Amino acid sequence: WSKVKLGWMEPKVITKSGQYTIQASYEQPDVYKIEAGYPNGEYLLIENRQAGGFDIKVPTGGLAIWHIDESSDNISGYPGQSDWPSNGNHYTVSLMQADGKYDLERRSSSGDAGDLFRGGGGVSSLGPSVGDSLTGPFPNTDSY
Repeated sequence: WSKVKLGWMEPKVITKSGQYTIQASYEQPDVYKIEAGYPNGEYLLIENRQAGGFDIKVPTGGLAIWHIDESSDNISGYPGQSDWPSNGNHYTVSLMQADGKYDLERRSSSGDAGDLFRGGGGVSSLGPSVGDSLTGPFPNTDSY
């Protein structure tokens, strides 16, 4: 998000479903952006984070999926928090943690092997909540 805001990279906007290839972020400045289904200023950014270069200490490689809301008040919010999600609390830039633990928002971890989406035993899919937004699953692709 910061590199996009600073003009250092231009995200590739995904406008239709399909299969896409993305290079490791330490090798190429590849990032995808999904705006469809979100209000203005809210979107997903997707990058392939692998152990190498600046990311040499990434514990387990995979896709980092960032939920961006440029109108957010940047207040920590997560499932189980009082009145969440109706309290409107969420970060401007939030890593959608594949393990659904929201450790970063809860300040119980600075990141771990379960945070990135990956195949081979990790969480490899993400979609909208089923039914009501309070029941999840979490994380999901719902708009804030």
